[in-house]
Amino acid sequence: DKDGVVYVEPEYEKLHTRTMNDPLLDNQGHYDAINLKGAWDTTTGNPNVIVQVIDDGIDISHSDLQKNIWKNPGEICGNGVDDDGNDLVDDCYGWNFADDNNKLVGNSIEDDSHGTHCAGTIAAVNNNQKGVCGVAGGDGSSNSGVKLMVGRMFGDKKIGGEAKALIYGADHGARISSNSWGFTTPGVYEQSIHDAIDYFNSKGGIVVFAAGNNGNDEKKYPGYYEGSVAVAATYNDGEATSFSNYGKWVDISAPGYRVYS
Repeated sequence: DKDGVVYVEPEYEKLHTRTMNDPLLDNQGHYDAINLKGAWDTTTGNPNVIVQVIDDGIDISHSDLQKNIWKNPGEICGNGVDDDGNDLVDDCYGWNFADDNNKLVGNSIEDDSHGTHCAGTIAAVNNNQKGVCGVAGGDGSSNSGVKLMVGRMFGDKKIGGEAKALIYGADHGARISSNSWGFTTPGVYEQSIHDAIDYFNSKGGIVVFAAGNNGNDEKKYPGYYEGSVAVAATYNDGEATSFSNYGKWVDISAPGYRVYS
C-alpha cells in the first residue's frame, strides 16, 4: 500500500555454509575479529600454496599439523642421500639453516614452541575433530590445506641462515614466507637478507614480517624494508596493542594478543 514498496518479506536467520568441528575453535576469538568464518565460505586453503615458516622450527609430528606439512618431492626421506642435488641431505620438509642439519625442532636457543604456534595459526588441520583451526588449514577433506615448509633459523646451537632460508623457500616453491622475527637494534639490517627478500619476491612470492614488539615507530628491519609486508598487532577489537610497533611503513594490522594456537 506504500508508494515505492515492491515487496515485503521476512529476513530469515542465516548460518555460514562452512562449519568446523575442531573442539578448541571457540578459544580462537581472534578469528571472529577478522571474519574468518565468512572467508571460509569462499576458501579454506589451497594445497598448491606453500607457506614457509622461518622461525625456531615446526613440530612436524604434531597431530594437528601432520597432514599439512610440505614434503620435498625431490627427496627420498631417510636414505642419507642428497637426492635432489641441492647440497642438503634429507631436506624432506625443510631445513635447519642455523645448525645446518635437518633437525627441524628441538631445544632452540630462542623458544622451541614459537614456530609450531605460528604454523598452527597458518594451517592447523581443520575439521578433524582435533585441536584448533588454521586460517588456511583446509576443510577436512584429503589434501585441502596449504602446505607448511620449515625454515629453522633459531637452532639448538646457533642463530642465523635467514637469507639462505628465503632463497631455499623461493627455489622450492614457497610463495609466502612468514617471519616473526627482526633485528634487535633499530635502523640496522643485513644487505644479504634484503637481497634474499627481493629474490623471493621475484619468484612471485610475498615475504611477511612482524613490525616488532617495542611499542614505537622506530625502523625495525626486515619489516621496515620496502620489499616486506610489515604486520602490526591489534587487540581483537581492532585497537593497536600497547607493545606493537607502528608507523606509515606498516602495511597491515592483525590480531596479535593472546592468540590461541
